[in-house]
Amino acid sequence: MTRARLLLACLAGIAFQAFWYGPALASSTGRGVNDFLNFYTAGKLAFSGHLYDPQTFIATEASVTGYSTANLIFVRLPWQAALFWLLARLPYFPAYAVWQLLCVSALFAAFYLWPYGSRQSKLLAAAWSFPLFTSLAVGQDVPFVLLAISAAVRFRERYPVLCGICQALCVAKVHLLWIFVLVWLGWDSKPRLAAFLSTGGVLAGLCFAAGTWNWIPQFLGALRFCEQHEDLSVMPNLHRIFAAAPTLEGIAALVCAAAVFLAARKDRSLAAAAALAAGILTGRHGFIADCSILLPAAGLVAVRVPEARKALLLILVPLTYLPSFFAQPLATTLVIASLCFGSAYAALTFRGPEKNEAMR
Repeated sequence: MTRARLLLACLAGIAFQAFWYGPALASSTGRGVNDFLNFYTAGKLAFSGHLYDPQTFIATEASVTGYSTANLIFVRLPWQAALFWLLARLPYFPAYAVWQLLCVSALFAAFYLWPYGSRQSKLLAAAWSFPLFTSLAVGQDVPFVLLAISAAVRFRERYPVLCGICQALCVAKVHLLWIFVLVWLGWDSKPRLAAFLSTGGVLAGLCFAAGTWNWIPQFLGALRFCEQHEDLSVMPNLHRIFAAAPTLEGIAALVCAAAVFLAARKDRSLAAAAALAAGILTGRHGFIADCSILLPAAGLVAVRVPEARKALLLILVPLTYLPSFFAQPLATTLVIASLCFGSAYAALTFRGPEKNEAMR
């Protein structure tokens, strides 16, 4: 593909998604009325002892940003609020501009570090990924999560300490990435494990500094508050499907986890792909933007099972995710489940090189 055609293809992808969002890009994204409101307010309340108090959070958000997200409060770990403390020293709109610049930079870094695929395929994946476009539109921190995943994949064998650090940073979305962390971390490298635990210790210290000594019960209370006001209709996960049957949800989640860990005994890279998909399925709180982590999952499968590349286009095309905007996420959930169990099955039946050869 010539550079001109590549540019046109990328612009077509961006234009399609911008057209879909339409006026929302100006009314919300352009004015910063999105998830960054939550992050900025968390930065303001870091180290105050009121990070997870709903009334204080909502009142502070309205006073420092001019907007209020009503029943949405900060439900990340306190160390993330500590990272937003510096941005929160700026007025809201300059801070938002810096945040979007950082997100785009992290996205470029993530695709640069990803060790597989051509530059063309990476650019096309970025331009046509609806979840990725959504993450930027809503001011999410997904680009930094992708950066941590890409770095962990690239550095696993040659730079185990860097891999361990990046694995620890994946706890930014621990509800989605805990299975991936367990599978990819492994127990075969003491430097990698030591780096993971050391970084985890630093983040734990930041939690107690930014959230004060009793942040854990406050955090759990914030989670319960959000569950009372969550919108399940757009979540492409098991929690949405089995909302009225928590026992079935638990059983389905265990099946997903079991499939991943069985696959990890045969092929770590395919198991990691299954783990990323399983994280979306089993996480109780996940949206379309979070489906961006399916990009590295598809990349890992494409490396190990090249004949599956055409099927993996379902992870890329926007039509897979559009039903979720109409409160009908079942089609998206089925695609994610297919990636999860398809990757696990491929790992269990794979007859190629040794399981870690592709990662060296």
